[in-house]
Amino acid sequence: MPSLIVPLQEEFEEKLEKFPWVNWSAVIKQELLEKEKQRELFEALVSKSKLSSKDAKELADKVNEGMLKALKKKFPGLL
Repeated sequence: MPSLIVPLQEEFEEKLEKFPWVNWSAVIKQELLEKEKQRELFEALVSKSKLSSKDAKELADKVNEGMLKALKKKFPGLL
């Protein structure tokens, strides 16, 4: 199995060291596997899509606007 070495900023590494009982390699491995599943699902959905890039961007913009509006309503004064 290949290895992956990721350099970390000192302050982040110090935070991880506060939890010596956590197997960080296992945590990262699980996250990477989950991201790969999400990527595969996304690719399967996109491959069947009939939206143009322009349509997809317009839809994404509308979703983002709606999410921002909902967050502003839920957390007034923070955004």
